[in-house]
Amino acid sequence: MKLFRTIFLIIAFSFIACDLLAQRGNIWCFGDSAALDFNGGAPVPSTSSIVSRGSCVSLSDSNGDLLFYAHTRAGVSGITTGLIFNSTHQLLLDGDSIAGGGWYQEMVIIPNPADDSSFYLFSVGVTDQFGLMYSIIDMKGDGGLGSVTQKNVQLLNFLMVDCILAIKHGNGRDWWLMVKQSPVGFVPNNSWHKFLIDPRESQRCQFRI
Repeated sequence: MKLFRTIFLIIAFSFIACDLLAQRGNIWCFGDSAALDFNGGAPVPSTSSIVSRGSCVSLSDSNGDLLFYAHTRAGVSGITTGLIFNSTHQLLLDGDSIAGGGWYQEMVIIPNPADDSSFYLFSVGVTDQFGLMYSIIDMKGDGGLGSVTQKNVQLLNFLMVDCILAIKHGNGRDWWLMVKQSPVGFVPNNSWHKFLIDPRESQRCQFRI
């Protein structure tokens, strides 16, 4: 039993290590129906509604309680293969058809600095040329379980590399979002695009390159 637990944790962390920035809080949902709960200190295996080997992201609140999680589905055709689930592991209200193609690090969640109850889910197109898109999740929707209020809003329109990153600003409030443009043919492309996500007088978040 101890050996099985050790093997499980090694496999789990191998999936998680490439996308730590996507996981915030004490409950991580990933892989094929897997999850880890860190609220007791040592990770406790749990379950999720994820059935995918694509990207996966999850978010907990300041108390360590799961808010929502999302994933993209590898092997499913189309550019909107992503799904978002609420804390009861049911599909979030309007949480279907989220942009994503089933790659490995194509999604990230960022809190809205202008509204504590809303979050941005960003995704990039690796083999499908939808570029960079975001959807907004409002946790006041559906009786506190959350709902998608805007879906697949496009910011960039060219192929990307699946290495989307989110970094908190030094001011402790705002966020930096970084994405990398895909090479064109055999010509290397070192173009990174960064967005500052900060509140404005309109109380709506602005994306500034």
